[in-house]
Amino acid sequence: MTTRRGFLLSTAGLATAAVAADGPAHDANLTVFLSDVHVSPSIAPDDSYQLDSFRRCVDGILAMRPLPARAVVFGDIALGKGMTADYEMSRPEFMRLAAAGIKLHYTMGNHDHREPFLRVFPESAADLRVKGRFASVVNLGHCDLMLLDTLDETGGREGTGNIVSGAIDEAQLNWLEDEVSRARRPFVCGAHHSPREASLAMDDGQKRMALQKLKESEFYMGWVQGHGHCWFKGFNASSSTNLLATFRLLGLPSTGLWGDIGYAVARSFEDRLEVALHIDDFYYPRPARDGEIRPRCWDENIKEKKGDVCVFPTRMA
Repeated sequence: MTTRRGFLLSTAGLATAAVAADGPAHDANLTVFLSDVHVSPSIAPDDSYQLDSFRRCVDGILAMRPLPARAVVFGDIALGKGMTADYEMSRPEFMRLAAAGIKLHYTMGNHDHREPFLRVFPESAADLRVKGRFASVVNLGHCDLMLLDTLDETGGREGTGNIVSGAIDEAQLNWLEDEVSRARRPFVCGAHHSPREASLAMDDGQKRMALQKLKESEFYMGWVQGHGHCWFKGFNASSSTNLLATFRLLGLPSTGLWGDIGYAVARSFEDRLEVALHIDDFYYPRPARDGEIRPRCWDENIKEKKGDVCVFPTRMA
């Protein structure tokens, strides 16, 4: 007997095939970056704005022409403690992207739990390249994204909290070292957390063995992360005296909880990766309600950041 969830999964797959064949064109060099979705049916009605914001982001992506070939989700899909109901609420919106022929890749954040996520998104198991972790190499067109899973499930099960900072386990470090040694074209790394946060739980030997390998690679361009709910452009610099060992660091907006609200669109070229911000709103710690004065600095922040682009250049001449 086919369950409702099984039916939805099967029809989503059929829709994907149909649209991919007859619908809008997809650009193999275009990728959407989404992060910090944080939706849940347990939110009180007066504070239930996150799903609407996420839907507007999905609407914007589906209006792109050409469509992006893929979307990468940088974790914190659940609101707080990785509940099954949270993932069931977000799935229909993600399936709208899948039905348009956009391939989806996910990784985990500190508010997620893997087991309930995999129950609701069983197709995502294809990206579990390291046992129990969402580690994979995503083709972005002219370059790659080495996607890591920095969720440290200290709570251990659905409904429990995890440490905020995250970590990268030893198996992923070994996998990353192998992938970096095999790399023959430019790549960025991506995870929910920053390199510094994700490495706090590692000993010095592990950090030197894996993360330092990134900075030694001629193909490494930089790091993309979620977690901060803010479009942030910085640098992930090496302690080396080599002046060329300085790399871009990019923080992504949230799709709707607080902070910069929106998504980013990455376009790959032979000599660079350009990531453009699509900002829909800004609020903290929540949107202004009827009768409340919206702070002017929120709108000034949107004006400052609208259309901003972060460039990850290759290191090769």
